[in-house]
Amino acid sequence: MSREPTRAAILIRESRKRAGLTQQALAEKLGITTSAVCNYESGASFPKAEMVFGLCDLSLIHISEP
Repeated sequence: MSREPTRAAILIRESRKRAGLTQQALAEKLGITTSAVCNYESGASFPKAEMVFGLCDLSLIHISEP
């Protein structure tokens, strides 16, 4: 059964692509596995707070984004 990606999943994927990063490159910058990035982007799992802050530190997302 296929799951629809959440708004957060779409935001992470679109922000990564806009930054010109592969899933592997983003995973390396965050110190996580490529599988974790894939799971975040597909909506299979949601990143923990420290990963969200890591995305903010990389200027990929901003806390104020809906």
